[in-house]
Amino acid sequence: MKRDNHGFDVKLADIIYAFADFKDKGTPVAKEEVKALVKKWQIYLTENCYECTDELLEALGAMYAGDDFKDKIDVFGKGTAFYMSLAIKEYCKGLK
Repeated sequence: MKRDNHGFDVKLADIIYAFADFKDKGTPVAKEEVKALVKKWQIYLTENCYECTDELLEALGAMYAGDDFKDKIDVFGKGTAFYMSLAIKEYCKGLK
């Protein structure tokens, strides 16, 4: 079955769907595989959008749970934006 990328490029959609899958499985954000996905997201943003420093990543994570981003991210699964926000917060905690 073909997956709906909701107008986003395939690489971006794959990463966000992976966050949605972790959320749906109840995977704790402290798990190494979730942290690796956050790093993959940061690399994607740097390679395709703008230099995503650790500080910027942390700020973006905080914004993802807000209304401006939530509706766009949650098309990949309800609660995905909040899960991404928590995962990024957890990842950034380990950088300090």
